Amino acid sequence: MSDSSNSLPHSGVPAPDDDRTDTTNDDSQLSFREFLRTFMDLLFPNVLKRVEYLKELQKQFDKLQAEYFVEQSLLRAKYEELYEEFYQKRYEIVNGIKDVENTDEADKFMEVKGIPKFWLAVMKSNEKLGELITKDDEGALEYLKDIKSCRIDHFKGFKLEFFFSRNPYFKNSVLEKTYTIDKAGPVFIKAKGTEIEWRPRKCLTSKIEEIQKDYELGCVIRDQIIPQAVSWFAGSFTDTTLFVL
Repeated sequence: MSDSSNSLPHSGVPAPDDDRTDTTNDDSQLSFREFLRTFMDLLFPNVLKRVEYLKELQKQFDKLQAEYFVEQSLLRAKYEELYEEFYQKRYEIVNGIKDVENTDEADKFMEVKGIPKFWLAVMKSNEKLGELITKDDEGALEYLKDIKSCRIDHFKGFKLEFFFSRNPYFKNSVLEKTYTIDKAGPVFIKAKGTEIEWRPRKCLTSKIEEIQKDYELGCVIRDQIIPQAVSWFAGSFTDTTLFVL
């Protein structure tokens, strides 16, 4: 009867020799790459050949995916430019710069222009954002005029811009938050925001900073709030409304 130690394991990787059994602790000190390299060296030729085939297959896929990302970026850039026309018209109506035709004559004698507290209502309608906004925060967010987003660094990140009218809370007219993907660094997503210049005794324990700080919330604002603000305001937003490239 043959020695079971000489039989091939089902994985195609040879069983370790006796003189390697004492190196368990040493192996635990190896980096992942060193471990992987050692593992690959132990593969039998027929298994290694299959791995090499898969590596070539992966290269073909990566090339195809790179072409897809290029075309996707160009298509997204094209439509983001077209969207801007609609965003500008929305901005003008919300802030009372322009009005819709056939407005009731009686309204012309009222002081109200545009749609007051539009963006505050939009953000509070979203579950993730709404739960962060306190009564104290609402006062500052009433002055929010517009929110914009743009892709940066060849679509490796994006920037949010919050536009405010003059208000008693802070001096900034625009608050920015930039998210960038840093694959080389220890943190995959890096975020940098505007320092808020609070007016005396007006510094809130503000969720404005929280809203800017969190990447997931940033994506919600970019992908759901900005393009579908009217739907959120009117209470007609549904999951079927949302489509994100």
